[in-house]
Amino acid sequence: SQPASWGSDHVFATSGQHTITATYSGDATHSPATATLIETVNPLATTTALQSSPNPSTYGQSVTFTASVTATPEQFLPNLLNSSTVMFSGLPGGPVTASVVFSPSSSSSSVTIGFATYTANSLPVGSYPVIATFSGNASLNPSTAATVTQIVNPAATATTLSVGPNPAYATPTVTLAAHVTGVLGTPSGTIQFLDGGAPLAIATL
Repeated sequence: SQPASWGSDHVFATSGQHTITATYSGDATHSPATATLIETVNPLATTTALQSSPNPSTYGQSVTFTASVTATPEQFLPNLLNSSTVMFSGLPGGPVTASVVFSPSSSSSSVTIGFATYTANSLPVGSYPVIATFSGNASLNPSTAATVTQIVNPAATATTLSVGPNPAYATPTVTLAAHVTGVLGTPSGTIQFLDGGAPLAIATL
């Protein structure tokens, strides 16, 4: 006699060892039977990439950091993202954790399973090596993105200069006035007045 068989495709939501049991109910001429095996499900490998925008930025601008997580091979379910996060580190104030949001992709080589974003407001002027680390979960291995260096430049200013009287004679006093404006309020610091390359005076704003 030929054995009877039936198959079904199944995607396991978690990795690890799964005990699979098949129980035959029996019929009028066949007794019940049970078979058991252990199916080992490995976590999916992941890759994390990090982008920041704008980069470079200007002091006072908001900067958004976006981590994208991909998994291979090309099989996934939205619930693979349960309890998964991305930690952004390297920014002032310490690491920040953001949840991963499911987003399918049409890529044939890998599947974008999610994005995590963090927006930083008013980063101090400087250079920041930022790292994004995907936490992983029961079905997905953790991964870390390559470092992205975020450059924050000073806010733009404009300086105007006036001299009076102009023209002037050699002996009268000449008044030099400089006016500095900034996009983020009133700038501080000093102004140096030069005659050609020779210093004349330094004034404090």
